[in-house]
Amino acid sequence: MISLIGDFFGFFMYWCFKFVKNYGLTIILFTLVTKIILLPISIMVQKNSIKMVKMYPSMNRIKAKYFGNKDLISEEQYNLYKENNYHPMLDLVPVVAQLVILMGVIDVIYKPLRHLLKISAEGIQALLDAFNNLTGVSLEVGSIQIQLVSYLSQNENLAKFTSELGDKMGNLISQADLDMITNLNLHFCGFDFGVVPWEVKGIALLMPVLAAASSWLMCFTQNKSNVLQSEQSKGNQWTTLLISVGLSLYLGLFVPAGVGFYWIVSNLMSIAQMYILNWCISPKKYIDYDDLEKSRKELDEVVKLSNEANKGRSKEEIEREKADCKRLERL
Repeated sequence: MISLIGDFFGFFMYWCFKFVKNYGLTIILFTLVTKIILLPISIMVQKNSIKMVKMYPSMNRIKAKYFGNKDLISEEQYNLYKENNYHPMLDLVPVVAQLVILMGVIDVIYKPLRHLLKISAEGIQALLDAFNNLTGVSLEVGSIQIQLVSYLSQNENLAKFTSELGDKMGNLISQADLDMITNLNLHFCGFDFGVVPWEVKGIALLMPVLAAASSWLMCFTQNKSNVLQSEQSKGNQWTTLLISVGLSLYLGLFVPAGVGFYWIVSNLMSIAQMYILNWCISPKKYIDYDDLEKSRKELDEVVKLSNEANKGRSKEEIEREKADCKRLERL
């Protein structure tokens, strides 16, 4: 499955690489292309989020009217969603799409011979077998293609590698293939995008830190300006921020630096896209924020009155009263 996803996104990465002929710029251009491809979904999510926040006043008043009756509140909210053609699951589509793209990017970066250089499967196997014989690097290592590129970038290794290939050179592997591999530069702005930061340490560790920082910046701006996320509770906002930053730092440490760079670029482009969508489809044109604040105060007042009424009462008494209210509402 991951290989199929890698082949799909590898097609776009290949043409980006052919166009700019620079590994770092390829990742930037690829990220931009994927954002453009997913733009219709982002527009749908923006409109769906506006629709959700627009319903908040009605939802708050439903919670106030049927306070304590979770079943009836859920039923009324479902009817409200249906009336407004709101799709709760639509907001998850960009998250799922981003994870799928991330899996594709990881596969593309781990397999440059297959996706960027378009060497045949038989040729790749011959190259990896020769590399394994010379260095002892296991064929099962996920980053073996990247290690091969780094190995052949050192001129002193090329002659003995060609000798190791033997009669496969010319049959399965051409001189043009070897030239493409030796000329493939995985460096950009002082970073080697082929290395795993946790393995090499040094300046490479800056990549996961920058990935985590970009995630923090994205969550921070979304908490301020995203139409839906800005209306979430502080607890939900902090939970999202911590998960996003923690996941970015973890992934950035244990995958090639190129993946971390993609994550940074993707986060920054997502921030820019959010502001562009807010300008093009402004939430303020559709949402009555004054009524939203009024409905919040109404709900807070009901919660306050309920807390005062239940003060000093046992949990069993409160639950029994709620059950009695439900029975009366059914009648």
